[in-house]
Amino acid sequence: MESLIQPIAKKSHTKIIATLVIIIVIAAFFSFYTFFWMHGDAILPAKPSAPLNLTAVQNDGTVNLTWQQPSNSGGTDIIGFNLYRNGSLLLQLANVYAFSDDDIVVGATYTYEVGAMNSVGEGTKSATANVTIAPIITVPNSAPTADKPWMWSDSFGFHIQQNATDNDGMVNYIYVRIYGYYSNHSLYDGFKDIDAKTGSYTLDISYLPVGDWGIETITADNDGAITTQYEEIHSVYAY
Repeated sequence: MESLIQPIAKKSHTKIIATLVIIIVIAAFFSFYTFFWMHGDAILPAKPSAPLNLTAVQNDGTVNLTWQQPSNSGGTDIIGFNLYRNGSLLLQLANVYAFSDDDIVVGATYTYEVGAMNSVGEGTKSATANVTIAPIITVPNSAPTADKPWMWSDSFGFHIQQNATDNDGMVNYIYVRIYGYYSNHSLYDGFKDIDAKTGSYTLDISYLPVGDWGIETITADNDGAITTQYEEIHSVYAY
C-alpha cells in the first residue's frame, strides 16, 4: 500500500511545482508588461509627440511663427524642429520656439506645420496654422511740429530759441538761417542737433548789425519729413 502511495505523492508534488512555476512566469510577464507600458519612455526612447499651439501672424513683411514644446519628448531630449510650409520642408531649426518667415508674397496663403525631432527621429507634426498675406499699408509720416522761433537781446548779445516735437518719430535737427530781411544776405547758416522726441535749442549770437533780420528754420525728423517756420522780421536799431 505504502509503495503505491509514494508514486502518487511524487506526481502530485510535481504538478504543484509545475503549476507554481507557470503562475510565477505569468506573473513576471504581466509585471514586466505593465512596467514597460507605464515607463516605456524610460526604457526605450520613441519619437516625440506633436508640438503644441502653433501660431502664424503677419507683421508687415514677415510671418511670425511661435509654438510650444511637445507634451511628450519621447524619453529623450528634443534636438530641433522641422518647419513645413504648404506641405514642403521649409527649413530645419535648432531647439527654438519661434521663427520669422520673410520670404512671402502679398495675396498668398501659407499653411505652416512644425515637427519636433529627437535622437529617434521626427515625431507627429503639429496642427496647421494658416495666414493670408495682406498688403502692407504705409501710414503717411507726419512732419514734426515746431514753435515759432523767437529772438531777444541782452548785454551778452542776441539769442534765438525754438522748441520742436515729433509725434511719430524723433526730431533730428533744426536748420537755422538768419538773413537780411530785405537784402537776403545770410549772416548765420547752420544746423542745431536735437535728436529727441521733444527738444529745443538756443542759438547765441554776439553781434547783429543794425538792420532788419529774418529768421528761417527748417525742422527735420528721422523719417525725412520737414516743417518750415519763419519769424517775419527782427529789427536791430542804432542807439
